[in-house]
Amino acid sequence: MALSKYKELQIANAMYAFVSGLFVDFSNPNNRGKNFSWEDFPDLVADYSYGTVLANIPMTKKNKTEVIETAKRMAKEIATNLVNRKNNP
Repeated sequence: MALSKYKELQIANAMYAFVSGLFVDFSNPNNRGKNFSWEDFPDLVADYSYGTVLANIPMTKKNKTEVIETAKRMAKEIATNLVNRKNNP
């Protein structure tokens, strides 16, 4: 079952807010632990996107898996783009 364009936009909006907020937070060295790496950031946000999706995106039993997977993919893509832009201004 394909998600509607509206649902994809809802997910994208939530993921941009979530990922960019974390990006800004982690840009401050005081907010990072000793094991933090920008290389791992995209996977980190993809893993943590689950909570943001549950809290912000209405879903049904039918589309829950697709919504969560779409959010995870979008979060990783957004984070990867931000880290690449940070490393290659």
